[in-house]
Amino acid sequence: MTTLQRTANLAATYTLTCKAATGALVTPSATPTASMYTDAGRTAGYVALPVTATVQPQVFTVTLPATSAGVRFLSHLIPTAAGFQIDADDDVIFSTLVGSVATGMVSLADVKAYMGILTSTHDDEILRLISLATGAVQQLAGPTLVQQPFTERHTIAGGQVLLHHWPVTSAVTVTAVVGRAT
Repeated sequence: MTTLQRTANLAATYTLTCKAATGALVTPSATPTASMYTDAGRTAGYVALPVTATVQPQVFTVTLPATSAGVRFLSHLIPTAAGFQIDADDDVIFSTLVGSVATGMVSLADVKAYMGILTSTHDDEILRLISLATGAVQQLAGPTLVQQPFTERHTIAGGQVLLHHWPVTSAVTVTAVVGRAT
């Protein structure tokens, strides 16, 4: 399971890497398809996502549309010589950017002071640019540059959970769900 976190109301992309259950890269026989749903059962709110090939034949870029805040559920269908491989356990969390970017690398006030902007006429646009720049730097350097809340979901085998995001300063809740149907 993979959980992505993206800013709401802005289009975004993610990388789809085609792998076998063993972890080995698999070259699909055709371009995979990607879909987004509003429910965990993947039956409601269907949106087809554009998928484009990259130079590496096992890697594709998937485009997420600008959408409102909330959790969406992804499904990928990867055609292979042996049939279809279905990956339907990925989630994306769209977070709303509200007010200032207090947890960002730079505040709205700092940017306005640097640029000599005295009015609030362009605050929404400046906040959008700060969010885009913060996201780009985080993708290059990793999410640990900015302290922020996140949600991870794991399938547990063996009683240990290894977190994907780190360092962790605190855990707010840990919830165990037994018997999740996909």
